[in-house]
Amino acid sequence: MPTPAPPRARRRLAAAPALIAALAAVAPAAAAPATSQSLRIPGPLLFDGGWETGDVSQWSGCQTRHARGIRVVSSPRRHGRRAARFEVTDADNDGYGDRSECQTRSREGEGQVRWYAWSTYIPRSLPRANARSWAVITQWHCTCDGSPPVGFFLQGDRLELSIHRHDHVGDRQIELVPWGRPLGAVLGRWNDFRVRVRWSASDARGSVDLWVNGRRQRMNWPRGDARAGRYGGVGAQRLRVRTMVPGSSGVYLKQGLYRNAGIRGRAVVYHDGLRVTAG
Repeated sequence: MPTPAPPRARRRLAAAPALIAALAAVAPAAAAPATSQSLRIPGPLLFDGGWETGDVSQWSGCQTRHARGIRVVSSPRRHGRRAARFEVTDADNDGYGDRSECQTRSREGEGQVRWYAWSTYIPRSLPRANARSWAVITQWHCTCDGSPPVGFFLQGDRLELSIHRHDHVGDRQIELVPWGRPLGAVLGRWNDFRVRVRWSASDARGSVDLWVNGRRQRMNWPRGDARAGRYGGVGAQRLRVRTMVPGSSGVYLKQGLYRNAGIRGRAVVYHDGLRVTAG
């Protein structure tokens, strides 16, 4: 399985008024979306990253190279009246990869528990090369440089929960893939995600719990990965692993589409209804 190139934290944030106006373009109306109870999460609301404002004003900033890179649309959608469409093409390389993402200054810190809920739609038109290399659709990036400690990747024809376990800021990291699902099972439909994370730079304190479409997931490590037992084991409902980089101040949330610059062709992903609560 290929290892993703490290997404970097140093980026320009595109939030100029003209761009925000372009992002608010709305597609033709669609039928009323389904209401999913599988996205209910406990605790007080800390961040609402839905798109009902018709623009990106709820987010701290967005990164894209053209007005079509991030658009607020009314179809397809999962909740309310609007969702967000993220597009990348061969021309969107920002020096590290092809990118259209929004981020929030959530800055989760040591010992905090957070719940996250959102829906993602990946069209069947996704280029096959996009799946065989690496692309990240939701990531919790370190406040430092390097690959995200926690992220959802399209990689090796699978949707995967990827953990980059760092020794320290700027030091060695290893990639763990404790959960995955074939892309064929998720393409062409809305998928609901709920994630509970205890943020910690310690393997003894950090943890991740995952629900997909209302069902709690068991960690299905790749066959023969001897590291599984150290982090909860195959079949465990809770992954026990550090979720922060030791020596860093925390993480922040990014959502959209960011992929290997070597991939050719246009790719599109839709996200809707992101909410963050305190556990």
